[in-house]
Amino acid sequence: MLVAFRQAGVTAAGYAAFVVAAPVLDPILFGALLIIVGWKAALLYLGVTFAAALGLALVAEKVGLERFMKPLPTLAGGSQTAETDAWQGWGSEWRPALQASGRLLRTMVPLLVVGVGIGLAITALLPAETAARVPILAGDAAIPAAAAVGTLFYVNTEIFIPIADALRSAGSGSEQSLR
Repeated sequence: MLVAFRQAGVTAAGYAAFVVAAPVLDPILFGALLIIVGWKAALLYLGVTFAAALGLALVAEKVGLERFMKPLPTLAGGSQTAETDAWQGWGSEWRPALQASGRLLRTMVPLLVVGVGIGLAITALLPAETAARVPILAGDAAIPAAAAVGTLFYVNTEIFIPIADALRSAGSGSEQSLR
């Protein structure tokens, strides 16, 4: 993806912001946060992660991130841009698209299983009283802490939902703490 951004002429600030923001500002993730922790906490998460991505973009531009990048590989034919095949129509495109979707779905199943397993473990092993005693897991600090940790440990939305639900059930970052 980074190579494609660079081939398209996207600035270092643009791709740095995208690489950081894409996993943590996912609309499905935001919708899940609305349901799990309420609108105030979801908006706080959105603000903190957006500001962090914007800040990183400004730093990337200021330090001149491009000078640290390897030269782009030259594609066949000597061109730096990739030509895509024209649309062939539904008759010839649907089968490869369906196969690609199946391959992608098969890669998500393990993430779902891991996410559900972690969620079950949290639900079984983390009593609400324990979570309530850890200051960073409750109150106004819960969402910025999650945003900071989430940036470092990117996980797909598929794995986030069962984990977040288990943490909420255990008393972490509940909506009552932001009222």
